[in-house]
Amino acid sequence: MSEKDKTNSLMPSGIIDLIHERAYKEFYLTQILMSNFMENGYKITTPPLIEFEENFAFAIAKVNLNNIFRFTDPISNKMLYIRNDMTPQIARIASTKLKKISRPLRLSYTGDVLRSKGSQLHPERQFRQAGIELYGAKHEEAAIEVINIGIQTLQKANVENLSLDLTTPSLSNIILKDSKLDEKTENYAKSYLKIKDYKELRSIPRCGKVLSTITEAAGEEEKALKILSKIDFSPKAKKLIKKLIKICEGIKKINNDIQITIDPVENRGFGYYSGVGFAIFSSSIKRELGFGGQYFIKTNGQQETGMGLSILFDGLLRASKLTKKDIL
Repeated sequence: MSEKDKTNSLMPSGIIDLIHERAYKEFYLTQILMSNFMENGYKITTPPLIEFEENFAFAIAKVNLNNIFRFTDPISNKMLYIRNDMTPQIARIASTKLKKISRPLRLSYTGDVLRSKGSQLHPERQFRQAGIELYGAKHEEAAIEVINIGIQTLQKANVENLSLDLTTPSLSNIILKDSKLDEKTENYAKSYLKIKDYKELRSIPRCGKVLSTITEAAGEEEKALKILSKIDFSPKAKKLIKKLIKICEGIKKINNDIQITIDPVENRGFGYYSGVGFAIFSSSIKRELGFGGQYFIKTNGQQETGMGLSILFDGLLRASKLTKKDIL
């Protein structure tokens, strides 16, 4: 290969070519995932790769605007973005073009996403995302349905040794709000929660003991629920714990052999999740394969509940045990 050829073959950091068996594997896995979503009643929706930046936060508050590519549209002179997550796009479609469709509304999707920076767990910057979004269903029922479909779909994709981690990203916010701390103290509490420093949390007035206890409660489902059920929460927080218990029961009715852990203060890095969130893991790789949770969108001027699942193919391609013989 000449020096010119070597230069022309270089790719940006985190951007790769999929060729031969790996390209076939992504194609085949996409078919498996989308077929299973459709069999469960989720209709395919295909949003564009590029949108006006203002659209990204149209239906969901607190979306991640930091890790996206932006550029100016030469026609409208408005800012455009290349999506780094497809959930906000599906939420926009559900709250606008499909706002008159009866609920519950079930939508599925797949497509490439692009991020301006990679991370240690996600070094690739461009990869395929697939998932489902359920709108207008009761929280517990929606969570049970979406999580069980996620487990079923990954099993059909030949991913072994699955486990489930449930989170309550809004629990600590409820506790902090009920405690009516000053801004400085609340920020200290949030910083300690972020790094799960239960010792420092104890120093927070009025709610430090509770915050420390829920942080230490993280672990195996039975142990975590036992600790959380004994805490004298406010009515709103108690309601959230009751939902968490019902969700665990609903998952185990269908997937009674899956290991469930609970982390009450984990957020998964997506600020728009509320209620109960989740991540599905495999022992094959050291990061989540599927993740999601409850969030809210604005539809017809009112708040509507959404429950979603996202599966990222940068991990799925490594975790799936599909072989060349299965694919070709």
